[in-house]
Amino acid sequence: MLMRKQRIIIDISYQEFIGLLKASNNYIFKGITPKIAELSVNLPNEINQDPADRIISATSIITNTPLITADKNLLQSKLKTIW
Repeated sequence: MLMRKQRIIIDISYQEFIGLLKASNNYIFKGITPKIAELSVNLPNEINQDPADRIISATSIITNTPLITADKNLLQSKLKTIW
């Protein structure tokens, strides 16, 4: 979305960009599991109603991974955050 909205400009395709990220860093790409999907719709209302934020939040909980976020709703929730 950042590329589409031109908030970041990259002179290669999305797929090439992701390929470079995978090759150059220690990223782990995870899919959305049924457990994550179920939790995302059952989170409390303090997590905002944006489906993407809810999936990110559910993934954080299931994988026990803290979030790095500036989103006020997520920072004020009971999620583990770093920033």
